Amino acid sequence: MRFGVTANPESPRAVEASRSVVETLRGEHSVLIEEDLAAVLGEEGTSLDAMSMDFLVTVGGDGTILRALQLGDFQILGVNISRVGFLTEVSLDGVEGALTRLAEGNFTIEERIKLRVEADGRRRPDCTNEAVIHTANLAKVRRFVIAIDGETASRVEGDGIIVATPTGSTAYSLSAGGPILDPRVRGFVITALAPFRQTLRPTVVPADAHVQVQLAGEGTSLLVLDGQYEQELEARARLDFTVAKRKARFVRFADDFYSRVREKLMEGPGP
Repeated sequence: MRFGVTANPESPRAVEASRSVVETLRGEHSVLIEEDLAAVLGEEGTSLDAMSMDFLVTVGGDGTILRALQLGDFQILGVNISRVGFLTEVSLDGVEGALTRLAEGNFTIEERIKLRVEADGRRRPDCTNEAVIHTANLAKVRRFVIAIDGETASRVEGDGIIVATPTGSTAYSLSAGGPILDPRVRGFVITALAPFRQTLRPTVVPADAHVQVQLAGEGTSLLVLDGQYEQELEARARLDFTVAKRKARFVRFADDFYSRVREKLMEGPGP
């Protein structure tokens, strides 16, 4: 099999873990290393968009996965070395066992919907987790008009708006009071950040809906996509959100979404 490997080259822990993963993979497989990581490892590297592979191994946490999914369309095997790593599948010491299961075909590919984003009619990177529009100035309330399929749904004054996928429903949106969506649900969650008035409760809309957020009033705001991409927005900017054509794809060895929620977000590891 052919594998790509990526990690944060600025994290010494991730670099050393990646070195171990590469050595394990090279025992029986072809390995490509993302160029920035390869430079730190003293190896020959390849850009993610130029890799031809069966699986991309991300070494780190959810941020590493989200960055990779903004750069390309991959089947992700997430190796967790972070504190939570909600989207990852195995720990560092589980890599060899994961390779055995991949070789045996003892795995599934879980597909999750992504969010297509346009800012003032210009395409921006798709989101696996969420798009966040928030004030660029601390303690400055902004006004947002939210429309669903062309119909005004709410006018919100507050710090910002989150439009999240089911994957992102367990991230920033959850911290802001939004619901958890089972990843099998084809829908998006719209959540207001610190609204001045409760004019918008967290709202779930179908994935085939067109969600529009129009900025009103004065002042600049920021658009942040999956915590990886950031753009300043002018006072009257318009954001359009629809379901993306491509999906996020994860290697899974177990159907354990609710176990993950309990252990990583709520109760902690069991006895």
